[in-house]
Amino acid sequence: MLIKGTNNNDNLVGTSGNDTIQGLNGNDSLSGQGGNDQLLGGYGSDTLYGGAGNDEFVLENFNDSVAAQNLDIVTDFQKGADKIDVRTLRISDFNTISLLTSEDTDTNAIISTRYNFYDGDYYYRLKINGIRKSQLQVSDFIFNSAVVNDTISGSGNNDDLFGGLGNDSLLGGDGNDRLFGEQGDDKLLGGAGSDTLYGGAGNDQFVLENFNGSVAAKDLDIVTDFQKGADKIDLRTLRISDFNTISLLTSEDTDTNAIISTRYNFYDGDYYYRLKINGIRKSQLQVSDFILNSAVVNDTISGSGNNDDLFGGLGNDSLVGNSGDDRLFGEQGDDNLSGRAGSDTLYGGAGNDQFVLENFNGSVAAKDLDIVTDFQKGADKIDLRTLRISDFNTISLLTSEDTDTNAIISTRYNFYDGDYYYRLKINGIRKSQLQVSDFILNSAVVNDTISGSGNNDDLFGGLGNDSLVGNSGDDRLFGEQGDDRLEGGEDNDTLYGGTGNDTYYFLANSALGTDTIIETTTDGTDTINFSGTTVAVNLNLGLTTSQTVNSNLKLILSANNVIENATGGTGNDTLIGNTLNNNLIGGGGNDQLQGLAGNDTYSFLANSALGTDTITETTTGGTDTINFSGTTVAVNLNLGLTTLQTVNSNLKLILSANNVIENATGGTGNDSLTGNTLNNTLIGGDGNDTYSFLANSALGTDTITETTTGGTDTINFSGTTTAVNLNLGLTTLQTVNSNLKLILSANNVIENATGGTGNDSLTGNTLNNTLIGGDGNDQLQGLEGNDNLQGGNGNDTLTGGTGDDVLWGGLGNDILTGNAGKDKYQFQGNGVFSTSLGVDYITQFEVGQDQIVLSKTTFNAVTNNVGQALTDFAVVTDNQFVNASNAHIVFSRSSGSLFYNQDGNVLGTGTVFEFARLGNPTITLSSSDFSLIA
Repeated sequence: MLIKGTNNNDNLVGTSGNDTIQGLNGNDSLSGQGGNDQLLGGYGSDTLYGGAGNDEFVLENFNDSVAAQNLDIVTDFQKGADKIDVRTLRISDFNTISLLTSEDTDTNAIISTRYNFYDGDYYYRLKINGIRKSQLQVSDFIFNSAVVNDTISGSGNNDDLFGGLGNDSLLGGDGNDRLFGEQGDDKLLGGAGSDTLYGGAGNDQFVLENFNGSVAAKDLDIVTDFQKGADKIDLRTLRISDFNTISLLTSEDTDTNAIISTRYNFYDGDYYYRLKINGIRKSQLQVSDFILNSAVVNDTISGSGNNDDLFGGLGNDSLVGNSGDDRLFGEQGDDNLSGRAGSDTLYGGAGNDQFVLENFNGSVAAKDLDIVTDFQKGADKIDLRTLRISDFNTISLLTSEDTDTNAIISTRYNFYDGDYYYRLKINGIRKSQLQVSDFILNSAVVNDTISGSGNNDDLFGGLGNDSLVGNSGDDRLFGEQGDDRLEGGEDNDTLYGGTGNDTYYFLANSALGTDTIIETTTDGTDTINFSGTTVAVNLNLGLTTSQTVNSNLKLILSANNVIENATGGTGNDTLIGNTLNNNLIGGGGNDQLQGLAGNDTYSFLANSALGTDTITETTTGGTDTINFSGTTVAVNLNLGLTTLQTVNSNLKLILSANNVIENATGGTGNDSLTGNTLNNTLIGGDGNDTYSFLANSALGTDTITETTTGGTDTINFSGTTTAVNLNLGLTTLQTVNSNLKLILSANNVIENATGGTGNDSLTGNTLNNTLIGGDGNDQLQGLEGNDNLQGGNGNDTLTGGTGDDVLWGGLGNDILTGNAGKDKYQFQGNGVFSTSLGVDYITQFEVGQDQIVLSKTTFNAVTNNVGQALTDFAVVTDNQFVNASNAHIVFSRSSGSLFYNQDGNVLGTGTVFEFARLGNPTITLSSSDFSLIA
């Protein structure tokens, strides 16, 4: 008979037959009486009296009340007759019963189970009065006998799941669950919460999962009965493919049970998913105890913003931790591991792995430290490309060691607070072991402009010619390769120029702090530049202690011989060099420039107002140069003058001594350069330049450097009173006189030469030369080109060449030889005609080719005007007939003489003057062989 209760507390009594009594809700009393009865207490705490017969007490599967921990009591269990029916729970194994059974204080056996409970503290319990746990046997139960391969999932609460006889999959879900695999080859997944996994008989699999964990605790799943050689831990959902990873994740509890711990997308970094394997030590675990990931896939896996564990597997994977203190396991394959924000641990595993040191905004909470645990030299690499680092020297500057001698690379970028770094520690590798081959460096040659934040930044220039601006904050600027411009900005900055010709720029009109410049002697030609500064600066390139540049800036140089050049601003600056070859540029203002040792250059851009500058040098201060190469207006410089000299309207210059500067370089204007007693090198540059020498006393051996496109240039000895000998076509050393030796850079670059008052010898070249003898009996030789030879005062010898030359003897009795070409023999005095003009001898006049050129000012009696043909000309057979001629210019065939018949045919006036004589008097000379000039 079926007897059912109500939802209240019922007292249900059976018959003498075989009854089924169901208590339903309420705390019921069920009495079977006679017969073989089946008693089901239902909800509530029930009392079950079997009575006579072979009775069954059913342990049920249902959602229990939230009111209490319900307890059903069997009052009269008869061993050998009565049974506990566990079929609705799918229990098929007496071992499961043993795990579920305990005893109360009166040693009564209590079987406890949970299923889909609203709260994990509520159980369904069955107490068997008078029976101890140890007395229970398999024959006391009715087990599930259906062999079905089921998939059973728990609720979000604390569940008991039973597998039965088949090959089952039990999924606990949320809550602290108990999973009983029992018979068969079962798969147990605890899910979230701290679960207990009972594999039971068969080859069972315990799955270590990839899921979002609870925020309540550090979840711990326990495998109670792991059988080596039969059971396995399944790690495939985590993508773990390497037993080495398992070893890294495994520890032991105080009872030496192995615990595998992992984290993934956790809400809080202190919460783990852990799997404890009771009875198994870490050292007992082998690769055969696990099911590993076998899929070869090249994946990109990113973590959350929390503390994550990421596993690469067998492929060439990219693992990105993002924020949080992450653990990245590359495992097999050539992996790329990037921890990003937080203090991360990077396990490369097998393969050629890359560990990325990144450029990102760091946390304000701590000094992040990433650790590479297994760096393999020759295989693995540190990737610095996102930081733009391109030079191993930069790595050396960023690298230190911890107390265990592990290398640590530290960098900062746009940090919220300057005390926070991003650091990468390489375990087992010393700083001295690191080589350029251990890194992937930036290889992009880009000329970038990079600016820091308002915090303490690290900026890296890379391979190009970069501009780095730190702005405010205590910044570190690394120029690396290329010709870089580094500007620290406000606060205390450290500037590393690196290789290349670097410029350190300071706008020292406002507070900049104390900056440090790090350079070496092999890192190029470097410059400290104050060109934008309007207040005075004081800089000493040879000082390594802290120096006060002005009230806005203090500067520390890493060494005293590493910076070559300095550029001032518009204030009254003081620039002092060192032992290197310095280039000092004062800029505007009245500057003090001192090069000290080395071959120094003082550069001036004298196109605008520069002030009055003073150059201080010594005779032992190297070979020094004053440079106007950027100046486009004319400059006048005398290296032998110690008094104030006006270079041009924009610059006045004072030299500390007259024999301390060796060289001078002009600009593109028409410059005048004068050396001193040292061995000078004078470079005129473009423009019509003049090189002046006062060769009356020792001047040394000077070099003139010009080019064929450098204008029309002149060597000038006009102040020299002793004889000089100059050949403009000679590039080898030539002795001008006992006081001067001269070297010309090329044989066809100087056009003109002017002699002094001595008996000079001036020889041209292939250019169109103008040679001026000056006073003295000079010898002028034009050679090739259309030359202009001017003898000046004295009895000079002028010899043209192959070109169309102009030969002007000047005063005195000169010898004029035109040679080939259409030559002009010029006769011109200092005003009206005077006998001081002398009688010049023309060695060979070519009629119809050469010209005799007369100055109308000198030969003012000639009736023709400039530009007209000379009709006031006559030819006579002998000198005696000259005075009788009406013409003012008369040629005598007998002597070959040319006369100036100043008063025409007025006899007895004594105004007939011979001014030239031709070496070939028999020629037929006519008025067409003459021309008039002013």
